[in-house]
Amino acid sequence: VWDDGLRAAPVLELDRLQLRIVNRGSRHRVALRAVPPPALASPLDVRGDLYGRDFEALSAALTGQVFVQVDHVDIAAWRQWVDFPVHFPQGTGALRAWLRFGNNVLDGVIADAQLHDVKARLGADLPELDMLQLGGRFTWQRMADGFEVTTRKLAFTTGDRLVLPPVDLELRLGGAGADGYQRGELHANALELAPLVQLADHLPLDAELRKSLAVFGPTGGLYDLSLRWSGNWPQLASYTVRGRFNELSLRQHGAMPGFSGFSGNVDGTEKGGTLHVATQKAVLELPGLFRERLQFDTLTGQMAWSRLAATTELRFSNFAYANADLAGTLFGSYRTAADGPGVADITGHLTRAQARRVTAYLPLSVASSSRGWLDRAFTAGSSDDVKFRLKGDLQEFPFAEDRNGIFEVAARVSGGTVNYGESWPQLTGIEGDFTFRGKRLEMNARQAMIGKVRLGKVRGLIPDLVRDEELLQISGEAEGETADFLDFIARSPVDQMINGFTDGMRAQGEGRLGLKLTLPLRAMDNSKVSGTYQFINNQLVVEPGLPPLEQVNGRLEFTESSVRMPNASAQFLGGPLSVTASTQRDAAVSIQFQGRINADAVRRAGGATWMRHMRGATDWRGSLTMRDKRVDLVIDSTLQGLAVNLPTPLAKTAVEAVPLRVERRYTGPQQQRITVTAGNRGNALFYVRGEGNDARVERGTLRFGEGAVAEPVQDGIAVSGFIKDLDFNEWLALSGEAGAGGALKLSAVDLRIGELRVFERRFADIVLKAAQQAGVLQANVSARDMEGTLMWRGQGKGQLMVRLRRLNLPAAEAGAAAAVSVPETRTPELPALDVGVDELQIAGRTLGRLGLIATPQQADWRIDRLVLVTPESQLNIDGVWQSWLTQPRMQANVRLEVKDIGGLLSRLGYPEGVRRGTAKLEGSLAWSGSPQRLDYPTLTGNFVLDAAKGQFLKLEPGIGKLLGILSLQSLPRRITLDFRDIFSDGLAFDEIVSAIKVVRGVASTDSLRIVGPAARINMSGRVDLARETQALHVKVNPQLSDTMSVAGALIGGPVAGVAAFIAQKLLKDPLDQIAAYEYDVTGTWSDPVVTRVERPQVDQEATP
Repeated sequence: VWDDGLRAAPVLELDRLQLRIVNRGSRHRVALRAVPPPALASPLDVRGDLYGRDFEALSAALTGQVFVQVDHVDIAAWRQWVDFPVHFPQGTGALRAWLRFGNNVLDGVIADAQLHDVKARLGADLPELDMLQLGGRFTWQRMADGFEVTTRKLAFTTGDRLVLPPVDLELRLGGAGADGYQRGELHANALELAPLVQLADHLPLDAELRKSLAVFGPTGGLYDLSLRWSGNWPQLASYTVRGRFNELSLRQHGAMPGFSGFSGNVDGTEKGGTLHVATQKAVLELPGLFRERLQFDTLTGQMAWSRLAATTELRFSNFAYANADLAGTLFGSYRTAADGPGVADITGHLTRAQARRVTAYLPLSVASSSRGWLDRAFTAGSSDDVKFRLKGDLQEFPFAEDRNGIFEVAARVSGGTVNYGESWPQLTGIEGDFTFRGKRLEMNARQAMIGKVRLGKVRGLIPDLVRDEELLQISGEAEGETADFLDFIARSPVDQMINGFTDGMRAQGEGRLGLKLTLPLRAMDNSKVSGTYQFINNQLVVEPGLPPLEQVNGRLEFTESSVRMPNASAQFLGGPLSVTASTQRDAAVSIQFQGRINADAVRRAGGATWMRHMRGATDWRGSLTMRDKRVDLVIDSTLQGLAVNLPTPLAKTAVEAVPLRVERRYTGPQQQRITVTAGNRGNALFYVRGEGNDARVERGTLRFGEGAVAEPVQDGIAVSGFIKDLDFNEWLALSGEAGAGGALKLSAVDLRIGELRVFERRFADIVLKAAQQAGVLQANVSARDMEGTLMWRGQGKGQLMVRLRRLNLPAAEAGAAAAVSVPETRTPELPALDVGVDELQIAGRTLGRLGLIATPQQADWRIDRLVLVTPESQLNIDGVWQSWLTQPRMQANVRLEVKDIGGLLSRLGYPEGVRRGTAKLEGSLAWSGSPQRLDYPTLTGNFVLDAAKGQFLKLEPGIGKLLGILSLQSLPRRITLDFRDIFSDGLAFDEIVSAIKVVRGVASTDSLRIVGPAARINMSGRVDLARETQALHVKVNPQLSDTMSVAGALIGGPVAGVAAFIAQKLLKDPLDQIAAYEYDVTGTWSDPVVTRVERPQVDQEATP
């Protein structure tokens, strides 16, 4: 039992205690073995070899050595009975220690330990250490004026998982004084700095050393290190150092350089030494010299240093380095100076260098604006031959005019790109030499590109990179495609400088450029430009949409504030053109031109379609005024010598002079005002938004005839005036040539037309007035033959609503139907139609009410309903027009119901045709082309005819073609045959029934049956509707009675004529000879050939 009353500690019970004490005079040897409680430790082995006269002397001045060994111990638990040299609040493990005391003072410790979960405080003012593992041998020995610490295979792992690999280390500090230790030694076989630096705050180190470690944060490994020094840190009086280092790093601080990743060896003293470097992935920071850290993938070389008085000289030899930017070698020397940056003599050569990284290796003494420009300027390029030289007192850097030193970098560059100025196109593909010498940067390129322009003899110069007002001068010459030079101008500030003179131009051909730029790097807006361009037989498009200028020759001269073109010549639209240009006092560019145009050249140029109808040639002149990217245009011509073969009112003979003037004025961004005057023919005013192909008319006025044009007051086009004669057929044909185009939106109409020709009919004295209301164009139309209203909605594909109280279609002009032929050169997109006519007349004959509803349906145009209602009949049509097909196609369903055939024919002008009778015609037809005109060669379909209870009164030779489904002018001219000389009462019928098939304009039937009181007629065959021919077979079976009445003819065509003719031949014979007769009918409708088919003789006895 151990009961330490002095410490007031708990009683310690030790089992199996073995104690041996041997005393020989003042020497006392003690051996103790015991088993403490398991929570405290495993069995203890304690031995002592102590000196003292008696126990009191031992207690007062302990001297001797104590040995302790325990395989497992809880160090913190033993603090109740044992005083440790350091504070151990926690820790377990195995421990073996030798402690040496002198005069009650611990003089030395040798400890072998394998500890776990250790917490220790090595000084009262130090933070606590936290070790997961701590092992190795630790020796501490007090010296007269210091101490010595050694370790063998010392290793640890902290609670932060910081690991120190096993290390053998010797540290001696001596010369202790008020300022700390004055000398020291450090030896280590392999020392990782990072763990020790991170534990520096926990170790009893000198305050300045601890501060330096925190500031510079050394990392890496030191091997076979031997270091001796004298003096206070960091002002050492002397030192020697020898050893190897691997991936050594030191944080840059203040003026002190920094580095990382360095490997090599060092051997030196405070007077000098050598450093050998052989490393990969190294970084060097030189504050005040370079703005960026210098990074190296590889770095090898030797450096020697020597210290003389207040200076240190560094000598470099065999240095080789490489990274992603460069690879090269250097040698030379550098000597520090007490009152300046030092003196350098360095020579280097690069075998690989990237131009875009040049500023990372330029000294900071280059002006910041120059460095900023260099950062942006060199964006591509490489060199395999760069030489650099730095010699002289760096206080004089960069040694202007080579005074007091040399600074030169000379590089032969390939594939270089220089972004020499903001908003300027880059110089690319540079092959040439770049030279930094003193304050001067010079470029001499054998070749380079700006865009697609190939330059030669390019020279660039910054005379002074150091001053605050750097100036870049660039000059060059080039020959190449004019289109490439125009592209250069468009993408550079030259475009604004010459007031957009070349905007929109396109060119073919070559020319020569001479250019000189003076660019202040701090004030690019004050740049100066001087240049010339020589056009050599170019083709030039001045503005989109205009024909090109051919054979352009001339010289364009320009500066940052002016442009001039004296006496340029060209060919334009088949005639000569002369052009002059100059900048005016108000900075506007004025271009004057005059020449002659040829109508044939206009047609070949493929301009507006109506230009194709011009013949001849005429003189013209004009001017362009360009101001602030706005172009005002004036064109004048008498048009004499030019014939215009357009419909009225635009037609003109070659001898007529019509003074034409066109003016275009810009009124705002993307806005222009265009006026056109054409003598007494008319005039127009348009306000246009946008330019080139995107231009569109917002509003305008167009007046035909004499009178001034008014200012437009709303969006759209207002049309007014008087047109004496207007041929809709000719304009429709012209629109067919023109193809689809953007229609102008009408805002108002006040137009009088003396005579209007539409297809084969003429309308006179037409007055059309219209106005826009809430996006709808509403119009009133009045004329001799029509009266009503029109309403147009422009949304989508548009909708036209027509309401006419009366419409009288005048008699067609003779031969007009054949003459009018609208070219099918395009298939227009028709709008929705809603047509209603209260009273429809054709050539003065009143038919009845007409209604039409049609709507666009995706790509199709659908006729929902077409109805013509007379008191005697009703015609209904619906169908679809597929204009989007390669060959547009119309399909229609037709249903005609007639309550009184005689009345309907009388209404159509044939009062003696048929008496009474009902009929129904129903079927479907399809043809290629447009809805308003049947195309007989492609007509295909089926229909059924069913007529009853009527009597033919009069039949005339011939028949019209099938009724046009959509076109009223297709009504037949003659529909009956006259048989009054044979039948006084006509031919009555009870029914007429037939199914008819039409294929490619040929109608055919297997059976057309006519049944009446006088005869039964069957007909089969075909009729060619386009050629008006037939090939029919007719069989007639007479009906015999005391009184016979045969009325005859068939509705609509050769069928009626044939039936009547056969009936006439039949009824001339005696009644007792009548049997069945057959005929073949061929030939044309107007001159049919009827051939009787002889029937074989029938045996009278065989007849029932």
